[in-house]
Formats: sequence, structure tokens, C-alpha cells
Amino acid sequence: MRTPESFKKPEALVDIHSSEKPREIATKQDRVNLEKISSERKKLEHDARFEALELAQSTSEKNTLSTVHIEKEEIQVKHISKKESFKKTMADARFEMSESQRLISKVIHNEIVEKVSDMAAKTIFRPYPILFGGIFALIFSLSIYIIAKNIGFELSGFETIFGFLAGWSLGIIFDYIRILVLGKNR
Repeated sequence: MRTPESFKKPEALVDIHSSEKPREIATKQDRVNLEKISSERKKLEHDARFEALELAQSTSEKNTLSTVHIEKEEIQVKHISKKESFKKTMADARFEMSESQRLISKVIHNEIVEKVSDMAAKTIFRPYPILFGGIFALIFSLSIYIIAKNIGFELSGFETIFGFLAGWSLGIIFDYIRILVLGKNR
């Protein structure tokens, strides 16, 4: 016969009547694990720096090489922790999304798509060319429409596209001249 002691649940199981949600418990456990890893990493970095400094003091050649090696390790650690934190943030955000939103998020935040998007934003999708293209397309299309209406010609539908491309070209020229004259930060 089973005693009440044998009905006890293991500590690893989650009580369904608990005020904490399973996701919150998993997140707390992840945070504890990340804190442990972070403290171990800091300790290892400190030990490595201390050893590197001791070796560096022996000769000036070793000093230069050790400093370069430490800087490379710091860059790698920062890069790895950025990737890990990005993945963690995306996982938390996607947990609250619907299935279709998760799919769109995975496509948009794909590394290749982000790099192509960033490159396009720095070159062809700059703000001034888009603004100039829109304004020029509106003015050009409106004026062509008024002229065509008075003369009696039919429009082909390409006028707005042509107006946008012409305005975009003027905008990109203006933007690059502005950058050459004023500098990149203005």
C-alpha cells in the first residue's frame, strides 16, 4: 500500500496550481544558468588577463603579442554574447506570437535577409531619394494628367513610375552631394 509520502511529486515537476507559469520558471532557470556562465566567464577572463600580464612583463615582445591576443578574445566574447542574447530575445518574443507571426519573424530576422536589407538601406533606399521620388512622381503625374486632359491624350500608366524614378535619381544625386559637402554625420 502506498503511503502519503510516496505520492509526493518530484521537485522538478511544476505545480499546476502554482502562481508561476511554466515559461516563467524556465526563464528563471535560464537566468540562473546564464548568471553562472557569466560569472565563470568573467573569472576565466580575469585569470587569463592576469596570466597574460605576468608573461607580458617578462619581455616587450611578449607584451605586444599578449595585448593583441587579449583584445581578440574580448571581441570574440562580446560577439558570442551578442549572438546569444539576440537568440534569447527572439525566442522570448516569438513565444508570444502566433504561428504566422513566428514564420514572418524567422524570415525577416534571417541573417542573410538582414544583411541585404541593411545594405539596401545604406545605398538605394535612402530617405532623400525616396522622398524626392514621391514628391516628383506626384507633381509630374499631376501635371502630365492635366496636360493630357486638356489636349485629349490618353495616359499609359507609366508616367507615375517614370516620375518616381526621375525624382529618385535627383534625390540620390542631391543626397551624395550633401554628404560630400556637409559630411556623413549631418
